[in-house]
Amino acid sequence: MSRTTYAHPPVVLALFQIKHLPEPSVHNRLPATAKSALAQFTPLHRVDVTHQVQGQFDLTGSSGHRVIAETAPLHRFYNRNRDLTISYGPDSLNVEASVYHGWQRFSAAIRSALDALSLPGGGLLIDGIDRVGLRYLDEVRVPEAGREPTWADWIAPDLLPPQSLDGFALVQQQSLALYSVNGGSDSLALRYGAVNGPSAFASTDHLTRAEVPPGPYFLLDTDAFWLARPGDSLVEPTAQALMDMADRLHSPAKALFERSITEKLRREVLDHD
Repeated sequence: MSRTTYAHPPVVLALFQIKHLPEPSVHNRLPATAKSALAQFTPLHRVDVTHQVQGQFDLTGSSGHRVIAETAPLHRFYNRNRDLTISYGPDSLNVEASVYHGWQRFSAAIRSALDALSLPGGGLLIDGIDRVGLRYLDEVRVPEAGREPTWADWIAPDLLPPQSLDGFALVQQQSLALYSVNGGSDSLALRYGAVNGPSAFASTDHLTRAEVPPGPYFLLDTDAFWLARPGDSLVEPTAQALMDMADRLHSPAKALFERSITEKLRREVLDHD
C-alpha cells in the first residue's frame, strides 16, 4: 500500500472535528490566546454569529408556537489563500482544508488548533468530548474528456457500479459501507460512487477552492470517527490524547483510500508531472 503524499491529491475537503459539551469560556478566553498560537497557519480572524434553538412552546393551546433561540459566537481563523480554516464554536472545533498538502501539515494545523485551547496544567478549555472525526472528500477526476470515464481503469473493482446496458448512460451511483476499525474502538464510513454533476464541495467566505465545471468524477467520502459510548466515563481531554486519536483515525482512512484506487490512477493522475 502506498503511503505517498501525492503531487495532485484528489482531496476537495479535509475536516477534523471535535464535538464537545458546550463551553462558554471558550468564547470568553479564546481571542486573547489563539491569535499567536494560530499565526503560523491561520493569521486572519473573524467572528460570526450562529443561532441555537433553545425550546419550542405552545402559547395558545392549539397552533401557536414560539421558537426561542440564542446567539453564539463562532470564531474563525483562516489563511490568506482561504484554503485552511480553524473554527471554534460553543460545542465544536473544526479544522478544514480545501487544498491538502498531506497528513503531516494537516495534523500540524490540528495541533496548533488544540494548543490555542491549552491550559497551564496540561488540560484544555473544552471538556466532555462526544465525538472526534476525520473526514476526507475525494473527487477522482481523470483525463477522459468528452466521454464517460472507464472507471475500471482507475477505481477498485468492488466499488464500481453494475455494467451499463446498451442505451443506459450512468448519471450517478452512490453506496455506503460502514466498518469497525482499530480493534472496535472506532468506526469508518465510506460513501462512494460515480457522479456526473457539480462538485460536492461549495466554497464559502472563509474556505474556497478553484471552481471546477460540472462533469464526471468518482466520489470517495471517508469518515473515520470515535464516539463516546453509553456508560463510558468522559475522560478529561489533553492535546496529546486528541492528537494520538487523530493519528489513529488517519491510519484506516488512508488505508481505505489506497485500497480504493488503482496503480494507474497513482501513476497517471495523482503523481503525474
